[in-house]
Amino acid sequence: LNIHDNILGPPSASGTQYRGIILEFRVEDILISGNNFRNLGENIYHTMRYPYPWVKRERVFYNVFNCSGGAGHSVMRYGETQNNFTLEDIEFLNNVCYCQPGNTLYFGLHFRGFQSASNLRVMNNIFMNFGWYWFESNRGDYIENLKIQNNLLYNNANSNGILLGGTPKEYVNS
Repeated sequence: LNIHDNILGPPSASGTQYRGIILEFRVEDILISGNNFRNLGENIYHTMRYPYPWVKRERVFYNVFNCSGGAGHSVMRYGETQNNFTLEDIEFLNNVCYCQPGNTLYFGLHFRGFQSASNLRVMNNIFMNFGWYWFESNRGDYIENLKIQNNLLYNNANSNGILLGGTPKEYVNS
């Protein structure tokens, strides 16, 4: 699946928490590039559940996420709570993610509820004005090979820090 060169979201802010892209069940070989996401509460939302609970080979690159459409959750969310899906080879590269001060999303990237994750790469992005953390995972101990490199961070809550529940195996944050 290749989702590219679209404008996703309403033209102005709304009280409704819209979602841009919803991916369910088995997600494999996904490219999301060159899109303009605007005024969304959740831009890319994954809801992984049986019988095919995994995301493999997902690449999100060269998108603009204008997250100033009102209270919402995240740029990209893996948000299940059952700890029953896997993530493999996820790349978030060369994206611009920003909110207007006082009109923010909680998270930039939100990785929760998986049973295992491997080869997650978050590189060469801009994250600005997120309300809680620009990167959060409650399952850090279950990640193998996490690379967070060369991201520009500005005015995100918690001093531009990230929140990890545990320490990934093979972890780079620079």
